[in-house]
Amino acid sequence: MYRFHSKEELVSWTNRMRYFRFVRAYGGHANDGDTLLAKFSFETTQKVSEFLQSLGVHEGKDIINNKNFTEDGFWRDLRNRDSIFLWITKEPPTVTLHVQNKENCYEVKEDEVVRAIEIESLLDEFTEKSPINPPKPSNLCFCKENYPEEFESK
Repeated sequence: MYRFHSKEELVSWTNRMRYFRFVRAYGGHANDGDTLLAKFSFETTQKVSEFLQSLGVHEGKDIINNKNFTEDGFWRDLRNRDSIFLWITKEPPTVTLHVQNKENCYEVKEDEVVRAIEIESLLDEFTEKSPINPPKPSNLCFCKENYPEEFESK
């Protein structure tokens, strides 16, 4: 967990962000990178469509209403002109947002935390969502639920 970042840095990031959580890459042959992840559930696919539109992803309605659609991921520019990777699942209706380093997809840095916090202000504008915490059920997801001992006052 602490390959590039100290415990103190990850705790600080977690405390500054409301929805996003640091997720360490699986590594090895997966060729994935570290990311900041936020995941939300919705009562209906209509709410997913409205949520995507509130972020500036206007084709969200067409994606979610396609009868053959089950789940998919893609890069999109948000209203604030930031680029983010979205993973949408129709059943149950969920949206996962990934903030990654644009120059080096293998490492998250302070710039990505700042971007995530800015995106969270957009997320707050849409109230009909339920955050899923932790956003990834894995010990690779650094959050209070997975690492409570790291957040205890000493």
